[in-house]
This record gives sequence, structure tokens and C-alpha cells, in this order.
Amino acid sequence: PLEMPWLDCRHLDLPPDEKEANAERIIREFRAVSKDREVAYRDGHRMVSVLEKAAFSEKQDLPFVRNGVYLISGGLGGIGIEIAKYLLMHHAARLILVGRTPLPEISHNAEPEADAPDAEKITARIRAFRELEQLDGEVVYEAADICDSEQMLEVCRGAENRWESGLDGVIHLAGIFRTRLLNEETPDSFSESLRPKILGACVLHQLVRENGLFISFGSVNGFLGGLSAGAYSAANTFPDAFSHYLRHERSLQSHCFSWSMWDEVGMSQDYLMKEQSRDQGYFMIDPRKGIAALLAGLHADHPRLLIGLDAAKPFVRPRVRTGAYLPQQLSAYFTASEGTSFPETLQMTEMRDRFGTLSHCEFVRIPEMPLTASGEVDTAELLGMAGQSAQASGEKIAPRTGLERIIAGIWQEVLGIESVGVHNSFFELGGQSILLVQVHSKVQQTLGQDLSMVELLRYPTISSLAGYLGQKEKQKPSYQGAQERAEKQKQIRQKRMQQKRGRGHPRFRNQGPECKN
Repeated sequence: PLEMPWLDCRHLDLPPDEKEANAERIIREFRAVSKDREVAYRDGHRMVSVLEKAAFSEKQDLPFVRNGVYLISGGLGGIGIEIAKYLLMHHAARLILVGRTPLPEISHNAEPEADAPDAEKITARIRAFRELEQLDGEVVYEAADICDSEQMLEVCRGAENRWESGLDGVIHLAGIFRTRLLNEETPDSFSESLRPKILGACVLHQLVRENGLFISFGSVNGFLGGLSAGAYSAANTFPDAFSHYLRHERSLQSHCFSWSMWDEVGMSQDYLMKEQSRDQGYFMIDPRKGIAALLAGLHADHPRLLIGLDAAKPFVRPRVRTGAYLPQQLSAYFTASEGTSFPETLQMTEMRDRFGTLSHCEFVRIPEMPLTASGEVDTAELLGMAGQSAQASGEKIAPRTGLERIIAGIWQEVLGIESVGVHNSFFELGGQSILLVQVHSKVQQTLGQDLSMVELLRYPTISSLAGYLGQKEKQKPSYQGAQERAEKQKQIRQKRMQQKRGRGHPRFRNQGPECKN
């Protein structure tokens, strides 16, 4: 439904030996008001997939062995480099980095010619590898296909000869992301996207010693889906199930960590749709916080985690079971002396209201506590601070200029809503890529300006887009024609909206992320 709004898709997982009961269940699901996309029946119970907040406590030591031998698939990609740095600096590990790109220049202490294909990318990887060589431990790079069992056995034999030790663990990062609508996929292109996550994992897990470590990195798209990322999303449903298999059938220390996006690292480097991703509920994860989240998950022995989701956003919120969405934020203001540090768990504090509902409390450090003349805490001023914070985070402000009103009218028509704020992001209001194409067409038609999709993505609010278009318009001799066209378009839109309300047909919209890992 993210790509085909007219199609209502559901997945029912039914026991194969309960035919009569299954027929009744299917009929019941057809009649159900519920919009649950995935439903499984087990032992007579109807079950759906939901998210709940993970508890973190140090149940075990980190599974990394000092001087251990670890293979990292994904080569010298951004996330792989960050993890390699950690393992070398803190565990003096011996690492095998496996990638698809041959880098013969590494061993010759040289860099490729400037005009060579992918010279800039290869040069950056060579320099990253040399930085890793300066750290504790040892590191080698191997160009190999992780889906080829013979090649990978040869890589492991080389490491065993070098270090006289087998593999203590694998960190499987490799994957392929490309944006393509499902109806544009071919069997070959779909298979290519699935290959590294599925076949690569099947090959790599066989190389690890008994009771060794196997960590899979995936994407939250595997749980939430993704517009123009159907193949990538499908590929990322596999690591979770495979991790469960390895833990229970192969006795490996297996973990699956599915991420929103590491900021400016790996696949997210130079990513243009960060604003859309944030508004859909996908945090940009700083690499240091990414490593901290990885270690926290390993300490707590979580077999599976989805990391980097914002449960306050409308797209994620319905899928979260614990707690409740509150239109008002509970905040605790405090003061502290300079240099005082606070545990990160402070920001994860939860409290129950008088109805027993969990709610999150945000702790806000302020320089000085406001007091009244009688020495009491000035709650009015604290509420004022909260109000300023709410305004900074996106209070609805009506369009103020003619151009802002034109753009707002287009948004309202496309999104099927009655009002918008100039600082609200298009994606936060429920927009998605398909609707953005409609906005793109209507803005060009109404204003008579050339506008690329990239420009539209860079200015996702009415205020920012109007400011940008206003600057472009100053370079033109007249704005009168655009104003006249806009007035005509506005009258047409108002007439259409009145007709829709008169017919009594509600306008539906689907929300969906388009993200990289």
C-alpha cells in the first residue's frame, strides 16, 4: 500500500492442519475493522506484531574476546570502519575486512590515479584502512564474494595460517540498497538485493567456531517497509528470523540489530531525504551513539533490536505497544553545578499516571531555577519555557505571504487537509514521495517556475520553499502572471474541496518511509 494506495495487503499466517478453523478466520479477517497488516494464529490465539520499549540491564559481559579473530562483511564501508576502530582500540582484535572492491594499492602504499574509475572512493577507503593499521590489534582486507563459500573458506584459511586461530565471530553488515518501485523490479534485480543478506549470512555463519558470535545488521525497513525500497525491505526481514535460528538451532551467540540510519555514514552519506526520514520517525544516529547502542544491546543480551525509531511520530506510534501518546509532554526541570554528569538512563525514565499508563518524562537542565518573590518555584515561568520549546519544535503558524498561501493551498489539496503551518514539514503532515510528485507538478503549473524534485526535497516546509522560490522569482521580470494563475488555481481547488465534502467521501492517505541504512 505504500506504493499502490488502492491495494489493501494483508498477510495471514495460519496453522496448516486447521482447515475449517482457518476458513472462519479468513472470513473474520475480511470483515474486521482492524488494519493489522500481519496476523498469525497460534494455539487459537490471534497475534499481531508490535513494538515495545527494550529494557537495558547488563545481563552479561560483552561477547568480544581480547585478541579475537573477527570477520566484518561490508569491507571498508562507513559503519564497518567505525566498528573496526572500536574492536581494535578496545579489544586489540584481529580483523578480516571483506569487501567486493579489489584494493591492490593497499599493499603497495600507493593511491590510484586521479582519473581512474571510482578513484575518490578507493582513495578514501585506502586511507581509512591505513588509519586502522595504526591502532592496536591487526587488520587485513580481502576482496571476495561473501556469497561464494569456496572464496570465503579460502579467506578463513589464510587468516588461520596467519594467526593460528579460527573465527571467533562474524559481523555481517553487507547489503544492497537501491530505490526502485516494486512494479519496476525484475526477478534478477530483486534477487540481487536479497543475495548478500540471505545467501551471505548462510555462507558466513558456517565459518564461525562453535559457540562463536554472529551479529547481523539490518534495517528497520524490514519491519516497517519502505516506499521505493520493497526489495531492500524484503531482504531485511531475513536477518531477524535467521538470528533466531542460529541462537536456538546452532548454539551461536546471535544478535540482529536493525537500524534507522547512521548519520552521514555508509549508505546514508549525502542522503537528501533526511527531513522526510525524521518526520516519519527515523532518527539520524551519530556513529558514537550507534556504537553505544550496539554495546548496550550486547550487554543486555537482546537477540533482536530495532534502533533509531521515534515513537512520537504518527507513522511509528500505532505500532508501539508500551506507553501512550500524550499531546502534552511531561518535563522535569533541574539545576546542577558545572561538570556534573548524569547517566543516559535518566532520559529513559518512565512514570505511571493515576490510570497506570506509562508516560515518558523529559529531564531539562536549566542554569537557574526561576523563583517568585516569596521564594517558591515560579511554575508560570517554567510553563513559559515549555511553551517556547513547543514553538521551536513546530507550532502551527498560518501562511503570512501570498506565496506561502499559494503553496499552502497546494499542500492542503494534495494532502486532503484543511490547514497547515508554515514550519510543518510536508512529510510530517503525512506526505510521501508519490504525493510529493503531485506537489511538484502543481507548484510548477501554478507558479510557472522550473523546480526540480531535489530542490523540493531540500525545502520541505512552506516557509523554506517560499523563501527559496521568492529568491528565484526576483530574477524574473514579473510576478503578476504567477499571481493570476495562482488565484485561478485556488478557485478551482476550493470548488473541488467543496464537491468532495458534498459527496461525503473521506480522503484517505497512506504514510510510508523512504530510508537508507
